[in-house]
Amino acid sequence: MKKEYRTILLIMGVLIIFLAFAFSAIAAEFSADLKIKQPDKDYEFKYYAQGSFYRLEKLTGEDRILLIADRTQDITWMLNPEDKIYMELKGINAAFFNPIRGWEAVMEGTTEEQVGTETIQGYSCEKYTYTPPGGTEPGTEAWYLAELEHFIRIIVHYGGKYEDGIFELLNIKEAPQDDSLFKVPEDYQEEKSPAEKAQEKEAARPVLSGMEESISPVGRRIKTGAILKVKVDPDKSVRVIIENQAKEKSTFKITPFREGLPIEDEIVHSGLTRQREKEEDFFGMQLKLDEILIEVEEGLVTALVTKEYSCRVH
Repeated sequence: MKKEYRTILLIMGVLIIFLAFAFSAIAAEFSADLKIKQPDKDYEFKYYAQGSFYRLEKLTGEDRILLIADRTQDITWMLNPEDKIYMELKGINAAFFNPIRGWEAVMEGTTEEQVGTETIQGYSCEKYTYTPPGGTEPGTEAWYLAELEHFIRIIVHYGGKYEDGIFELLNIKEAPQDDSLFKVPEDYQEEKSPAEKAQEKEAARPVLSGMEESISPVGRRIKTGAILKVKVDPDKSVRVIIENQAKEKSTFKITPFREGLPIEDEIVHSGLTRQREKEEDFFGMQLKLDEILIEVEEGLVTALVTKEYSCRVH
């Protein structure tokens, strides 16, 4: 009898564990309104989530956007309904087009600390702070809703004269979402990204050996002693991607300018020791940059300067 009782308990235990795992594996599904407040203006979108997938859309006005993304693969698909085309963007490259990926990038490389729980919109959320490398004060606060596996509020403290940036999911409605919302339509054709276009264009051009002025987005191969001066939009974020093309070490300097003056605290002086090794440097829109200067001190590199095309959030 005792043996049978132990067997029943064992079976019940396994069943409980199985059910717990099964329910935890059920992907959260919901829709919401997304509001992003930036120092320059406010943005509003519709947001849909199904597990690791999400969809962001605003189909009217000057800030139109339609995208699908998968957090597991870190891929964003930008959709153009008028021309029935799409672009596939991977990793941090999507941050220029996908405001969600942009906000997530704010917290990458920082020190995370859970500082308690708070109730947001009736939900009990875990509150976290994020402190940048070398910093003493958090630059970001975020509220995570575990049951939906989402941050529902993020505040970025820009500092100086700039107001905080605020990301918030509102009017959350938990309900199953149509699978078609998270798939690129079959009749859409893929288009190359601006970065890929710039790289293809660069491949047909000679290596830069002197001084050249250009306008973002631009890509150039630059050798020792050469300088690339790039005009950028002060209302957009800027990313500079440097790839070493030399078999040996390449060193370079990136100087951001605002109103003709270098921003000393943002100057990047770096080096790449292996061929094809890359470095990416991001300059947020709060800096109001109007020019980027890239100087190659040694070696041979490919430099790609891109700007934000949608309503990025840095």
